[in-house]
Amino acid sequence: MGLRTFVDQNGVTWDVWLVQPSSRDRRDVDRRAIPDRRTRFRLGEPVRRVLDRRKSRTPWLFVREGYERGWLAFQSERERRRLGPPPQNWDKATREELDAYSRMATPVTK
Repeated sequence: MGLRTFVDQNGVTWDVWLVQPSSRDRRDVDRRAIPDRRTRFRLGEPVRRVLDRRKSRTPWLFVREGYERGWLAFQSERERRRLGPPPQNWDKATREELDAYSRMATPVTK
């Protein structure tokens, strides 16, 4: 299930969807370096260059505690909220249940 829309008890229209962080854990790679895809040849043999990860433009995803397994994102015209971890079967929840989840969610500040 992708995006759901519902109207809460105050008449506010909300969009809600599931966000799941990448399953790739930072510890799966060498933290000191990221291999460069380009290969140089020195005396006929390929030599892999290694980029220092601090100079790389690859963004890392840092997930707050409680959101490791994902979260529900709620967005109205005026506000955004997050609820993590996501409730089971949220995609089959009634309007009333979605409204309750949105009230339990934490407001997102810019």
